[in-house]
Amino acid sequence: MNPMVTTIYRNAIEKVAVLEQEKRDISREILLARNKKRKHLIYKFLEYDQKKHELLLQVARVALQNQETSIIADLKRLYSHTELQEDLVNCIAMEIKYCSQFMEVLSKGLKYPGFMTFTEKRTEQEVCKYVLEKARQYSHIKNPFGC
Repeated sequence: MNPMVTTIYRNAIEKVAVLEQEKRDISREILLARNKKRKHLIYKFLEYDQKKHELLLQVARVALQNQETSIIADLKRLYSHTELQEDLVNCIAMEIKYCSQFMEVLSKGLKYPGFMTFTEKRTEQEVCKYVLEKARQYSHIKNPFGC
């Protein structure tokens, strides 16, 4: 194993652990908040999720370039819930794209709620329900990273 790649991987995992802890903290607030404040928190939650995927995308690219099979295998396990397991970089890029699309809809809803179409409002509701469910899951996790 290339020590440089291993160091990059470890540093990224440490940053992901911090981001996950932030998401866990925000998830508690999401469960307690209502309406507009909740939407701001959901947006923040999605920002942290997007940052996590961006870090892991950088790690995946470095690992693929250096043919680090153990790191690639770890990342594939992490993204095993997706349909695109074979192409790791595209799989992570799709997760980033989903987060940015969710954030775009929420942003419009926060800034211009009167100008949203029915479909955008419905999408916003579904994104909020999705993140609310994720927040419930995070609230049941007992500090997995020791942060």
